[in-house]
Amino acid sequence: MAMRIVMPVVVCALVVGACGSPQPGSPQASTAATTSGSATETVPSHSPGAQKGPVGTLDVVVEEPAERANSAVRFLRVENADGKSVVERSFRTVPAELSEYLPKGRYRVVSWIRDCGGDCRSKEDKDLDAPTRICGIRVDIREEAVAAVTVDAPAESDCAMTAGG
Repeated sequence: MAMRIVMPVVVCALVVGACGSPQPGSPQASTAATTSGSATETVPSHSPGAQKGPVGTLDVVVEEPAERANSAVRFLRVENADGKSVVERSFRTVPAELSEYLPKGRYRVVSWIRDCGGDCRSKEDKDLDAPTRICGIRVDIREEAVAAVTVDAPAESDCAMTAGG
């Protein structure tokens, strides 16, 4: 009777332990330019990290045509002062908006799109085109303050970012 209970628990523990994301510290690609229209640039992979201390808020809003969701996926990434990704999100619908609590410090917000050639909701990231229309801006997060970033992304132009707050 005890074996009938213990074995399923052991099997579940092994299965759950084998699932998950790569180990922290695994190699990551470095980030490229702050503005570009080149389809050959690569975007580094996401590597989240937990930090403690006083926090502020980062609010990012992308102003772009609603039709973008039919042709491309928007990505937003926040990197710390060392260039390490602390937040990354993809947006298959419009508008793309991000609000995150972050430890105070200096960050870089990066945005880009990846064309999907049709219905973006049904495409996996591996099936998207290379990153294009990449732009970025540095922003300071202050304790108990809101830093606002606006991404201006017209239909057929590179994006531009402004920070305030």
